[in-house]
Amino acid sequence: KLPPLEVLEAVWAEDSRTTIAFVATQLGVSANTLRRHFRSVGFVPVDPHGEEVVEEALRELLAEVDCSKVGVPFALALLQSERGICARPAHVHRVLCKRDPEGHRTRRQE
Repeated sequence: KLPPLEVLEAVWAEDSRTTIAFVATQLGVSANTLRRHFRSVGFVPVDPHGEEVVEEALRELLAEVDCSKVGVPFALALLQSERGICARPAHVHRVLCKRDPEGHRTRRQE
């Protein structure tokens, strides 16, 4: 049996590094099953840091870097190692698109 909404909210708030994959593994179900359960109980996992925090941290960390060479995996690793921020890939993706829209299109075509 999967946990109710209150338990999911508590688990998510407890650790900023919590991911769907991690919780699914702990519960012994697939990530897709857990996502379906989230929808059924009305739970929306949120990034505790927020997009503004991610944007500010990336702006500072990438100030000296050519953004046309920076992708989501590199930016995620940089945030984790330098600031301890475990951001959602979607937030990092949006921030990188805002910072360098043309470079982002070029990277996607490569």
